[in-house]
Amino acid sequence: MIGESTSVAVTDAASVINPSTHRPYQPTSPQSISHADEHRAVRAQVLEGIRHALEEIQSTIAPEDVPSDGTSDKKQFVRHFRRIKLRPEASAGFYDLNLLDGYIEFGEGMIETMRQLDAATLERFVQIMVLHETLHLDQGLYTSNHSGVSHASVVLEEIDYIADAVSLATAIAWRARVKPENQSLEQIARDYIDTAVRGMEIFDRVEQGDSIKTLAESRLRRYLIWNLQHVRAAEVETVDDMFAMLLPRLAIEIEPLSGTLDDKFEKIVGTGSERTQLFLSLGGSLVRQSSDLPSFDVAGILDSVRAYDWHKVRRTMRYVVDVHRDLLAPKL
Repeated sequence: MIGESTSVAVTDAASVINPSTHRPYQPTSPQSISHADEHRAVRAQVLEGIRHALEEIQSTIAPEDVPSDGTSDKKQFVRHFRRIKLRPEASAGFYDLNLLDGYIEFGEGMIETMRQLDAATLERFVQIMVLHETLHLDQGLYTSNHSGVSHASVVLEEIDYIADAVSLATAIAWRARVKPENQSLEQIARDYIDTAVRGMEIFDRVEQGDSIKTLAESRLRRYLIWNLQHVRAAEVETVDDMFAMLLPRLAIEIEPLSGTLDDKFEKIVGTGSERTQLFLSLGGSLVRQSSDLPSFDVAGILDSVRAYDWHKVRRTMRYVVDVHRDLLAPKL
């Protein structure tokens, strides 16, 4: 969220919001951050990579890179995005983004986790993250009104889907125009969508470690959407193809699932069963797929998501796209 300021302190779990999930920060695997000189030096290198990635896209982004369906004023969106500069200081939490003063700071926990990314993935992650947060301003999601927004999960998922889709579409179009590096548009799109998934993973790893022990149903749906979109990118040949794939609202859920309600009354996913099916909606058309073949295990997706095993998740999604190609990949 942006506006006046968005800051979270990962050391004070009682009052912290994870900005990726919009839920209270509840660490299950407390993160250990070394302050040895060599580790500080590595984090400084990560910050320099962040600065380079942000300045590169800010210097060359154009309104034409922004899809028309995603924001009411493309020029204003680009102007806001260009305003954000990186501060070298570490914030008190995940990050602190302030549009009015024009800066972003990253917390040590975020930097520590981001240093595990290779240079190209880090570059893409920073670009789509700051684009995403900038779009929230156009959407009216500010520091002053974000508290408790996770209770309105349907509304929040709509807002986040648009922010995800616009940030990805913009970054992909920009890269294809300015820095294609002999890559096809399909590969550029896949790289950025993969980075979006791994960017979500970063926020979960900071909070939960090497596996997602507390998986909110809304979080599961977001992971499923973008892993399916990664598979659907196979049919992207032009920027218009890419915009058309990303901007129509895609909804996915796996039901029924056992679960419990947390203290904020949101469902925390438990397990599936032989009755569990995958449901999907795109452009008003319904897809439902049960585990009626040995190669398709709907309930098994949960274990793969919890373990950040995107290869297995995408293998399942490839099956869905293949079976329902007329709707999900009509150009193939």
